[in-house]
Parts: sequence; C-alpha cells; structure tokens
Amino acid sequence: MSSYSYNEAARGLFYISMAMTLGTQIRQAREGARKSQENIADHFGITREAVSQWESGHTRPRTHRLVELARFLGTTLEWLMTESGEMPVADVATVLPISHNRIFVVGEVQAGVWREAMEESPDVRHYIETPEDQRYPGIRRFALRVKGPSMGDVFPDGSIIICVKLMDIGRQPLDGEYVIVQRVRRDGLTEATVKQYVLKDGQVYLWPRSQHPDYQQPLKLTPDGENEEILITAIAIRVDRPL
Repeated sequence: MSSYSYNEAARGLFYISMAMTLGTQIRQAREGARKSQENIADHFGITREAVSQWESGHTRPRTHRLVELARFLGTTLEWLMTESGEMPVADVATVLPISHNRIFVVGEVQAGVWREAMEESPDVRHYIETPEDQRYPGIRRFALRVKGPSMGDVFPDGSIIICVKLMDIGRQPLDGEYVIVQRVRRDGLTEATVKQYVLKDGQVYLWPRSQHPDYQQPLKLTPDGENEEILITAIAIRVDRPL
C-alpha cells in the first residue's frame, strides 16, 4: 500500500471513529435528557430514521444543527464532540430557550395544482410558534401553507394552518371539520388541498368554501375512483384561532 493510500485509509478510519463517538454521545445526551428520537426529529423537522442514523454513526449533523442539538439536550457542543465520561450540564446563561410549541411548515395545500410531492425539503422548512392545543395533548402537529382562493372564506391565500394526522388521533373526521385531502392520480401526481368535511344524507362531501367561481362544487367521496384515489390524511385544528 502506498503512503498516500495508507494515509487516506487512516484518515477515513479516523472520521468513522469520530462519527461513531459523536453518535454515542448524542444517544447518551438524549437518554440523559429523557428525550426520544421522535422528540429530536420533531424539533428539527426531520425523520426519526435520520436521528437514528446520527446515533449509529452512519451520518452526522451539520455544525449548526449540532449547536442547536446540544442546546436542546441541555449539554455542550464540546461534550458531544469528544469522548468523555459524565455529561456536563450546560450553563443556563449560554443556552437559548427551547420552545416546545415549535411547529414546522412542511408543505403547501393548493387546489387544482398537481405535483410529485407536497412536502418541502427539510433544508428549506421554517417554523412557527403556536400555543399547545389542549384538545390534542402530546399529539405531533405540523403546519401547511394555503395557496390560492379555493378556501378563501376560511383560509385566505397565505394562511398557515396547524394540523394533526388522523392516524395519530385515532379517529375519522367529524362533520364540519376541515380536512387535508390528497388526490392521487394514476400517473402518481398528487393534488393536496384543504376542504370542509360534510356529511349529508349518508354521503361524504368535501366542500370548498370560497367566493371564487372555480371553487363552488363539492367533491363527492366515493369508495372507488376510476382515475384517482382520494385520501383524507389530517384535520386542520388552528389557523390564527382554534377551529
């Protein structure tokens, strides 16, 4: 083995060792702070699997995320980056306050627009601060940006709506609630929109609430669509007020 290839291999092993050490420290800090991988994922707007990759040493957070991660877990960046024993408690004066009401805006809902996916990349997401909703304690919330006039009577263009997934609250929508709807065409394109869930004569309708002439007719929910699949995935629980 040439000296160059030997040095390259040694450098590679060094970085692997660093990543594994960092992953171990992240896991220890998380457990010491009594937080789950899901807690970290929610805070950063990423998946639990991404956090698991950090802890296993397969990937590592970027520097700006490491700084925030140390703050979130109540430790120091130096401790996360070095193999050491007892985890120090960070100086309270140096730790920025952590909000437990941080909600990430993960995408848009816009009737009549078909796209490959509705979610934004984690790298471009931003978040808003909103009070805890006592109707859904402990339930993960996410936000969507409304575009267009299809629900202008309730959600004007640019509104940010806070949502919870139906699978997380363990029930179906109730009459009158506002729901997040995905219409999936056979070619795989998705239209993501928000509608009012209306029960009438035993039939489910998804109503737009708008003065715009293009958005006056409800979408009738049928068991089997020939050209598309209609999925109700979440309910909107707040815009600038509880719904």
